[in-house]
Amino acid sequence: MARRTEPGSPDSGVNSDKKTFDGAVLLVVDDEPEHLLSLRRLFEREGATVHTAGSGELALDVVRKEPIDLILSDLMMPGMRGDDCFRELLKIDPTVRVVLCTGYGNDGVVSDALGDGMIGYLAKPFSRSDLARALNDALSGSAVSYTHL
Repeated sequence: MARRTEPGSPDSGVNSDKKTFDGAVLLVVDDEPEHLLSLRRLFEREGATVHTAGSGELALDVVRKEPIDLILSDLMMPGMRGDDCFRELLKIDPTVRVVLCTGYGNDGVVSDALGDGMIGYLAKPFSRSDLARALNDALSGSAVSYTHL
Protein backbone atom coordinates (compact mmCIF):
# COMPACT_ATOMS: atom_id res chain seq x y z
CA MET A 1 0.00 0.00 0.00
CA ALA A 2 1.57 3.27 -1.08
CA ARG A 3 1.43 6.19 1.31
CA ARG A 4 -1.00 8.71 -0.10
CA THR A 5 0.22 11.62 1.98
CA GLU A 6 3.02 12.95 4.11
CA PRO A 7 2.03 13.28 7.76
CA GLY A 8 1.99 16.61 9.54
CA SER A 9 4.46 17.56 12.18
CA PRO A 10 4.16 15.47 15.35
CA ASP A 11 4.40 18.70 17.33
CA SER A 12 1.70 20.54 15.41
CA GLY A 13 -0.83 19.96 18.18
CA VAL A 14 -4.60 20.16 18.23
CA ASN A 15 -6.18 23.27 16.67
CA SER A 16 -2.97 24.54 15.06
CA ASP A 17 -2.86 25.99 11.54
CA LYS A 18 -1.16 22.84 10.22
CA LYS A 19 -3.38 19.85 10.86
CA THR A 20 -1.70 16.84 12.46
CA PHE A 21 -3.08 14.32 9.96
CA ASP A 22 -3.59 16.55 6.92
CA GLY A 23 -4.71 14.30 4.07
CA ALA A 24 -4.04 10.97 5.81
CA VAL A 25 -6.60 8.22 5.38
CA LEU A 26 -7.14 6.36 8.65
CA LEU A 27 -9.21 3.34 9.62
CA VAL A 28 -10.26 3.01 13.26
CA VAL A 29 -11.40 -0.46 14.37
CA ASP A 30 -13.17 -0.88 17.71
CA ASP A 31 -16.24 -2.72 18.94
CA GLU A 32 -17.23 0.20 21.18
CA PRO A 33 -19.23 2.76 19.15
CA GLU A 34 -18.37 5.66 21.47
CA HIS A 35 -14.65 5.07 20.88
CA LEU A 36 -15.18 5.01 17.13
CA LEU A 37 -17.13 8.26 17.26
CA SER A 38 -14.69 10.14 19.50
CA LEU A 39 -11.62 9.04 17.53
CA ARG A 40 -13.34 9.84 14.21
CA ARG A 41 -14.13 13.37 15.44
CA LEU A 42 -10.60 13.89 16.76
CA PHE A 43 -8.88 12.70 13.59
CA GLU A 44 -11.24 14.57 11.25
CA ARG A 45 -10.59 17.81 13.17
CA GLU A 46 -6.91 17.16 12.54
CA GLY A 47 -7.37 16.83 8.77
CA ALA A 48 -7.68 13.06 8.26
CA THR A 49 -10.22 11.16 6.24
CA VAL A 50 -11.52 8.56 8.68
CA HIS A 51 -13.19 5.23 8.07
CA THR A 52 -14.50 3.19 10.98
CA ALA A 53 -15.25 -0.47 11.47
CA GLY A 54 -16.97 -2.06 14.46
CA SER A 55 -15.19 -5.41 14.02
CA GLY A 56 -12.15 -7.02 12.47
CA GLU A 57 -14.31 -8.55 9.77
CA LEU A 58 -15.69 -5.14 8.78
CA ALA A 59 -12.15 -3.71 8.74
CA LEU A 60 -11.18 -6.30 6.13
CA ASP A 61 -14.09 -5.15 3.95
CA VAL A 62 -13.00 -1.51 4.21
CA VAL A 63 -9.39 -2.29 3.28
CA ARG A 64 -10.53 -4.25 0.24
CA LYS A 65 -12.42 -1.17 -1.01
CA GLU A 66 -10.43 1.86 0.19
CA PRO A 67 -6.77 2.94 0.18
CA ILE A 68 -5.79 3.29 3.85
CA ASP A 69 -2.62 4.93 5.18
CA LEU A 70 -2.86 3.62 8.74
CA ILE A 71 -5.13 1.41 10.85
CA LEU A 72 -5.67 1.95 14.57
CA SER A 73 -7.30 -1.17 16.01
CA ASP A 74 -8.41 -2.31 19.41
CA LEU A 75 -6.88 -5.65 20.37
CA MET A 76 -9.70 -7.26 22.33
CA MET A 77 -12.93 -7.41 20.33
CA PRO A 78 -15.64 -10.07 20.00
CA GLY A 79 -15.13 -12.29 17.00
CA MET A 80 -11.88 -11.44 15.27
CA ARG A 81 -9.33 -9.90 17.63
CA GLY A 82 -7.10 -7.06 16.47
CA ASP A 83 -4.01 -9.23 16.07
CA ASP A 84 -5.92 -11.78 13.98
CA CYS A 85 -7.35 -8.96 11.88
CA PHE A 86 -3.81 -7.68 11.30
CA ARG A 87 -2.70 -11.06 9.96
CA GLU A 88 -5.70 -11.20 7.62
CA LEU A 89 -4.99 -7.63 6.47
CA LEU A 90 -1.46 -8.69 5.52
CA LYS A 91 -2.99 -11.15 3.03
CA ILE A 92 -4.88 -8.27 1.39
CA ASP A 93 -2.03 -5.76 1.55
CA PRO A 94 1.42 -6.87 2.74
CA THR A 95 2.44 -3.23 3.35
CA VAL A 96 -0.45 -2.44 5.70
CA ARG A 97 0.42 -0.28 8.73
CA VAL A 98 -1.43 -1.27 11.90
CA VAL A 99 -1.14 0.06 15.43
CA LEU A 100 -2.95 -1.99 18.08
CA CYS A 101 -4.46 -0.40 21.18
CA THR A 102 -4.45 -2.59 24.24
CA GLY A 103 -5.03 -2.39 27.94
CA TYR A 104 -2.95 -5.54 28.34
CA GLY A 105 0.53 -4.15 27.64
CA ASN A 106 3.07 -5.92 25.48
CA ASP A 107 2.05 -9.47 26.29
CA GLY A 108 2.70 -12.50 24.07
CA VAL A 109 -0.14 -11.62 21.70
CA VAL A 110 1.28 -8.16 20.97
CA SER A 111 4.85 -9.50 20.76
CA ASP A 112 3.77 -12.11 18.21
CA ALA A 113 2.01 -9.49 16.08
CA LEU A 114 5.06 -7.21 16.27
CA GLY A 115 7.15 -10.16 15.10
CA ASP A 116 4.79 -10.58 12.15
CA GLY A 117 5.42 -6.97 11.07
CA MET A 118 2.81 -4.90 12.91
CA ILE A 119 4.16 -1.36 13.21
CA GLY A 120 3.38 -0.93 16.90
CA TYR A 121 1.02 -0.70 19.81
CA LEU A 122 -0.40 1.80 22.26
CA ALA A 123 -1.11 0.89 25.85
CA LYS A 124 -4.40 2.21 27.22
CA PRO A 125 -5.13 4.72 28.59
CA PHE A 126 -3.40 7.29 26.39
CA SER A 127 -3.66 11.07 25.95
CA ARG A 128 -4.71 12.78 22.73
CA SER A 129 -1.30 14.35 22.24
CA ASP A 130 0.48 11.01 22.73
CA LEU A 131 -1.97 9.33 20.37
CA ALA A 132 -1.23 11.99 17.73
CA ARG A 133 2.53 11.58 18.21
CA ALA A 134 2.29 7.78 17.99
CA LEU A 135 0.21 7.85 14.81
CA ASN A 136 2.52 10.42 13.20
CA ASP A 137 5.44 8.14 14.03
CA ALA A 138 3.59 5.24 12.42
CA LEU A 139 2.66 7.30 9.34
CA SER A 140 6.29 8.29 8.88
CA GLY A 141 7.39 4.65 9.09
CA SER A 142 8.75 4.61 12.63
CA ALA A 143 7.97 1.78 14.98
CA VAL A 144 5.55 2.61 17.77
CA SER A 145 5.61 1.14 21.28
CA TYR A 146 4.10 3.55 23.74
CA THR A 147 3.63 1.67 26.96
CA HIS A 148 2.99 4.45 29.48
CA LEU A 149 0.79 7.03 27.78
